[in-house]
Amino acid sequence: MWIRLTLSILLFISILLLPWWVSGILALTLLIFRPAYEVIIAGLLIDLLYGNVETLPEMLISFTTGAAALFIVMHILRGRLIFYEYH
Repeated sequence: MWIRLTLSILLFISILLLPWWVSGILALTLLIFRPAYEVIIAGLLIDLLYGNVETLPEMLISFTTGAAALFIVMHILRGRLIFYEYH
């Protein structure tokens, strides 16, 4: 639980302070371990913060749709892969 909370906080901080590819790596890392809905919210936040207001309907589908597609793909892949937890 602490890992997910830490990664979620780092994801939202990286959206504000770091390049987009760092946020992408953190989002992918967050999706590998758990079904994290925060990634879709983070994609929406990126679109709302850095999107062009004039092309909002077209632009809104870029990061939000990408995050939702990544969420679905990782959900399918996680069901087909075996993860071993080490204690």
